[in-house]
Amino acid sequence: MAISVSGFPQLEVLELVSLESLEDLNLEEGAMLRLKNFRIIKCEKLKMLPEEMRSLTALRELDIEAMPRSFVNRIRGEDFYKVRHQFAQFGAGCFWGVELAFQRVPGVTKTEVGYTQGFIHNPTYEDVSSGTGPRTIVKL
Repeated sequence: MAISVSGFPQLEVLELVSLESLEDLNLEEGAMLRLKNFRIIKCEKLKMLPEEMRSLTALRELDIEAMPRSFVNRIRGEDFYKVRHQFAQFGAGCFWGVELAFQRVPGVTKTEVGYTQGFIHNPTYEDVSSGTGPRTIVKL
């Protein structure tokens, strides 16, 4: 998938969800400069974040959920420079283990764990486990 400068100049939220054939995401330099929220969920063939992530200075939230371990490891390692100026949110089955792993990554200055989505305000672990919709997350 390629996104040009003229493609979505006013776009503030982008969600890529269950795109089974998406392998590459290319952003033209200067594309989506108003993007504030970027979610990538269950795009299992996506190999890496684009280099141009560094130019998304308006981006306030990067949410990564249900992605392959290799994708997440790449963000934690060799591709960390692409997102280090932003905070990111990772969905996980057990956020304590994921939080510990990210706390060990050089450059990560703060982590928080909690729940996102769903229909209950301030859900408990029991609420999350009962199928009400919230997901466990780690925010960097």
